[in-house]
Parts: sequence; structure tokens; C-alpha cells
Amino acid sequence: MFTKLVYFMSSEYSTQLNASRIKVLQAQDDAVVSMRDAARKALLRISNDKKVYRKLIKDMIVQVFEAW
Repeated sequence: MFTKLVYFMSSEYSTQLNASRIKVLQAQDDAVVSMRDAARKALLRISNDKKVYRKLIKDMIVQVFEAW
């Protein structure tokens, strides 16, 4: 009987732990989606200004080569 109780408590704890992990992962996913959407909107806005867009592309290329 005690073994069944320990198993039940362990199973319940595991279920709650997994539910918590899922909540954390969902919050992380929501944050990534939100940042991606904001970046997409900003890029659309910037792409209408050729001077700003050209500088952005140049800065991104420089950043890639600096990372190497």
C-alpha cells in the first residue's frame, strides 16, 4: 500500500513538473514569436527607406565578419 502511495505521489509530482515545463516552453515560444513579428514589422518599415536599408545590410555583413 505504501509503495502505491509513493508511486502515486511520484506520478503526480512528475505530471505537475511536466506541466510546469510546458508552461515555460510556451512562454519562451510566445516571446520568440513576438520578437520575430516585431522584427518583421521593423524590417518592412526600414525597407522602404533605401538609405537606412543599405546601412542595415552593410552593418549586418560587417557583424558577420567580425564574428568570425
